[in-house]
Amino acid sequence: MSPRIANIAPIIIGMAVVQLGTGLLTTITGLRMVSEGFSTEVAGIVMSCYFAGQFLGARIGPRMIERVGHIRIFAAGASVLAATALGQVLFVFAPVWALLRGLTGASMAGLIMVSESWLNDKADRASRGRLLAIYMISIYFSLSLAQFLINLGDPASFELFALAAVLICLGVLPVTLTSAAAPPVDEPSRFGFRQIWNVSPLGVTGVLCTGLVNASFYGMGPIFAQQIGLDTAGVSLFMGVPILAGLLMQWPMGWLSDRFDRRTVLTGVVFAVALVSAAIVPVVGVSFPAVLALATVYGGLSLTIYSLSISHANDFISPKDLVRASSAFVMIYGIGASFGPFVASTLMSAIGPEGLFIYSAGINFGIGLFALYRMRMRAARPKDEQAPFVAVPHTTQAVKSLHPHADWDRETDPPAESSPAPTTPADGKG
Repeated sequence: MSPRIANIAPIIIGMAVVQLGTGLLTTITGLRMVSEGFSTEVAGIVMSCYFAGQFLGARIGPRMIERVGHIRIFAAGASVLAATALGQVLFVFAPVWALLRGLTGASMAGLIMVSESWLNDKADRASRGRLLAIYMISIYFSLSLAQFLINLGDPASFELFALAAVLICLGVLPVTLTSAAAPPVDEPSRFGFRQIWNVSPLGVTGVLCTGLVNASFYGMGPIFAQQIGLDTAGVSLFMGVPILAGLLMQWPMGWLSDRFDRRTVLTGVVFAVALVSAAIVPVVGVSFPAVLALATVYGGLSLTIYSLSISHANDFISPKDLVRASSAFVMIYGIGASFGPFVASTLMSAIGPEGLFIYSAGINFGIGLFALYRMRMRAARPKDEQAPFVAVPHTTQAVKSLHPHADWDRETDPPAESSPAPTTPADGKG
């Protein structure tokens, strides 16, 4: 094993196991709320609290890591995660669950920030893209596999919550037992909203709406599946297969976006997601194979929109500013994700479970219309001036320094705070 792989293996393995536990916890939380008689709106609020907590955790995480160190934050965050998993079965009460899910999101943000800053510290310019791909695969594969763990027990009982807690605790071991030195703390500054909007209105809109839609699928998808009559095995397929499809489709979509106007590819994808979402509605309760097939296409396409939006925006951002801009996009995604499950749950309560995909269809159709408007307002970026597509996870701002095209290095580049404003003139925004 090479020294570089040996240095990152503990954090990759540890986070993969933690993601198994938290992915399982998210799904069984939705299923348990249905069995406990929580209303759909209340379930949406509880699920939104997770993303709101993750948003806040990403904001305060760097200061906490700087104060006590990476390994202590990882251990403390995992302890809180395990405690919240067990607390949900000890206190089955909606306000308590909302608080616990907020703590879960905040703690998960701390763990993700530790892992991403650790990977960034161990990467050099030549290995950034490879490490980012390994990390991306580990996240999506663990989240997909976690959905099938719900078949090991009954979400209405204690066992699956205990299993989630056990997995989270086991994920701590590779990190706390590693002999590799923990990295220093870096918190790149972010563009303001007006700055990033001036660079790429379409990129901002795509990222914000992706948060609104994808967080709704993660949070309300299990509830949708149970409400349309699927058993536990059906729920696991409905959630697991689309997430895996989203991972597999990153690179084909990247290949297309590198060869055509990226806005055209993005527009085609969001309109396709809107059509697939609308197509799911009439087959709900009629044919589960049809629902699963359409949901797989939905996941494969919708989970690429974030990377497409970021890559489009990056075409107008200088490499020196890439880390700062990408950190701003993480925050924008978090804002959308904090509201998405609640808005979707309101529609589901009003018109039935189909409201989840009617909501998705409306949001994606709106992105498509805005993309067409932007294409009329600005000429396409020449393909030879486009930066290559990079599949990126929407986690925390720490991972963005792993972007292979970012002109940023801890030892040779100036701090992010001294980076100049975007060099792209206002008439070149996309």
